[in-house]
Amino acid sequence: YADIKMENGKSKGCGVVKFESPEVAERACRMMNGMKLSGREIDVRIDRNA
Repeated sequence: YADIKMENGKSKGCGVVKFESPEVAERACRMMNGMKLSGREIDVRIDRNA
């Protein structure tokens, strides 16, 4: 599940992804944090309040 935050039909530059387990979420964060997406470096982290 992914929820991309939108405003006036455009991405706000953030989103939320729900994973099947905390272990899978941690692995995805390690793999994706700092990668480039559409020419921009992305910041991926666990939302501890979710």
